[in-house]
Amino acid sequence: MKNYEKLLSNYEFIQRLITAGFDIKEIVSEVNKHLQLTITYDQLLYLIKKVKTNTIHKEYDSIIAVDNLKDAWDTKLSEYCVDFKGLLITYKAAAYLTNPEYIITPQNITTIHSQTSLLYAKRLLKLYHIPDRELLRQHKILFPNQPDIDLEKATVKIHVDFNNEFATMLSELRDKYIQFIKNDIKRSISNE
Repeated sequence: MKNYEKLLSNYEFIQRLITAGFDIKEIVSEVNKHLQLTITYDQLLYLIKKVKTNTIHKEYDSIIAVDNLKDAWDTKLSEYCVDFKGLLITYKAAAYLTNPEYIITPQNITTIHSQTSLLYAKRLLKLYHIPDRELLRQHKILFPNQPDIDLEKATVKIHVDFNNEFATMLSELRDKYIQFIKNDIKRSISNE
């Protein structure tokens, strides 16, 4: 669906209508008016089911992110992580190689230094129910001197570019991780 990311960025609006007891037809009408979209009953129902069952964007399930502006960066991380919008991304299979306190989770997401990185991490963690503005408000409390980003411009860019940027990053990560595994196996053989 062309407007998938825009719907996900505004999922809080959809969730509030569901909670208030609106039926799907009413929600479709309100979403189309509010977001100036043309989505169908079936498209919205499909999205809601995917979000509720946490089966949307399954490709995010195998990765973890680390804030690359924390003291987490070292030469070892560069062997199996790639930079993506200020985040270091790798496979969950490599989590044991990373200090657990640096791995971004829903509990520590607002500690990410960059506001733009925060918005990308929110999507990677599938936290669609949390409004971007609320995350940025919480972030501002922790980083009061950091300049604000233009949220509207940032979300438009995410809506347009995210899927292609993610696919490019994932391809780069696959190549890097395969090379890491090969090198790690060679090291372990040579150490025997």
